[in-house]
Amino acid sequence: MQIIRFAALALFLILFSCNQKLVHRIENHYMIRVDSTVGVDSALMNYIKPFRDSIEGIMADVIGTSPKPLIAKKPESELSNFVADLVFEAGKQFLKEQNITDGDVFCIINIRGLRAPMPQGEITTRSIFEIMPFENQLVAVKMNAENLHLLFEHIAKSDGDGLSGASFTLKNEEAYDIHIGGKPIDENKTYWVITSDYLADGGDSYNVFKKSDTHLVSDKKVRELIIEHIKELTSQNRAVEPDKTPRITTISN
Repeated sequence: MQIIRFAALALFLILFSCNQKLVHRIENHYMIRVDSTVGVDSALMNYIKPFRDSIEGIMADVIGTSPKPLIAKKPESELSNFVADLVFEAGKQFLKEQNITDGDVFCIINIRGLRAPMPQGEITTRSIFEIMPFENQLVAVKMNAENLHLLFEHIAKSDGDGLSGASFTLKNEEAYDIHIGGKPIDENKTYWVITSDYLADGGDSYNVFKKSDTHLVSDKKVRELIIEHIKELTSQNRAVEPDKTPRITTISN
């Protein structure tokens, strides 16, 4: 009988407690100040030091030189040309590795993603991490002519972006005289656009990329491509020399 009463009481408590709404509130609080008065954990610092020193050594590594500072600005700039050109070449190689030979190719990068100037003089690995702090990967997007026109409309309304392998005239936020590989857009062809996964996923309002159902993602990061390219220039005793060929011709009212 005692067991039955105990079981009944336990069941009542469980059912009762399940119907209760728990209310949480802060009874009291206090601030814990973290500043120079907080002691250093020497054991932890000794553990971290080898890793920190290794990273600092890698970041300080000089990988190339630039005769002048390069600044990213719209509608186009020497820095955006430089990065777009090297990503363009890497993208063509990526497509070749996928045994893809159909369709003309060009490249677009977002100028706002270049977050620091290329310094004059020595270029370190840290310099490139400052220019490109994001983990953006190279992507090839297959697009038809209709969506390509929408893409250039967006570029024009965005006051330009980094291009390679393509050109157009910008007037009143509209794109005219669009050329891919030196030729006007062929309405019956498909094209490959080399870009970053950020833009391919609709970043910076490039939602037109999401209209394509063919996105090929490389395992290469854009930052890695920049570093590799500058190292290759250095191995040839060459400094960073952006191509100055205009890609966007701006016409004022």
